[in-house]
Amino acid sequence: MEYFEGSERPSEENMTPDLCEEALRGLRLIHNAHVLHRDTELRNLLIYPGEKRAIWIDFSIAEVDIDLWEVIDEREEVRMRLYIHLV
Repeated sequence: MEYFEGSERPSEENMTPDLCEEALRGLRLIHNAHVLHRDTELRNLLIYPGEKRAIWIDFSIAEVDIDLWEVIDEREEVRMRLYIHLV
């Protein structure tokens, strides 16, 4: 287990469009490495609001060599979950 000093859990108070895009960019990088996270709930996302940085955690059920359609589905689910905080 690792401690990420200064990180926060995403919430309606601290999420911004820039942080949403950063979280999605991170997920794209994960997918480009042929990894499907499989647990992309907001509880597995940490953000650094002052730095506009987001990191995904808890890859305990992740899979390697994934199907492209699963990647698209996972990314769209995350996009919907993130942007609901901005409404």
